[in-house]
Amino acid sequence: MEPLYDHIDDFHEGLASFRIEGKWGYIDQELNIAIDAQFDAALDFSEGLACVLHNYKWGFINRQGLMIIKPQFDEFPDDFSDGLTMFAVKDWETVIINKHEIISEIKMFGFADGEGNIVIKPQYLHAQAFSEGLAAVSVNWKSGFIDKKGEMIIDPVFDNAFSFRNRKALVCIGNKWGFIKNPLFLRNIGE
Repeated sequence: MEPLYDHIDDFHEGLASFRIEGKWGYIDQELNIAIDAQFDAALDFSEGLACVLHNYKWGFINRQGLMIIKPQFDEFPDDFSDGLTMFAVKDWETVIINKHEIISEIKMFGFADGEGNIVIKPQYLHAQAFSEGLAAVSVNWKSGFIDKKGEMIIDPVFDNAFSFRNRKALVCIGNKWGFIKNPLFLRNIGE
């Protein structure tokens, strides 16, 4: 095959994004165009959906190229994990410092499901993808963990926290690092 594209990414879930003449689409593993080049940017498929940029907003398409979640996000959301994707919305804050007005960008993070429903409104200064039923989020500069309903399961007492892997999450208080166990897993098996 003679090179045709300006760029091609790796295959994910049987499709690879490509760019030609400034637009992005997807090819299948037989190198046939599966989804025409029509997007301003296109990311990898995850849990059957791919994030695409259209008219300066990010949304999600399915494997047939149908827009499943309308473009509504200011920044590209994460891949789907545990059935949810993390997204950010931008807001602007005006602060007066030494009699000078400074406008700064604020990002607030929330979560949406595979149909585009916002299940946890954007309210966190920082968030990580769901893993093992919980997501690390920051509230008032401290990290804790929420469940898929948005309920705080582990209070925000950590200076830093990472996603759960193998039923443990790496956390930091002050300059000390350690692991905590996933309380959802403990409840489910009766530990």
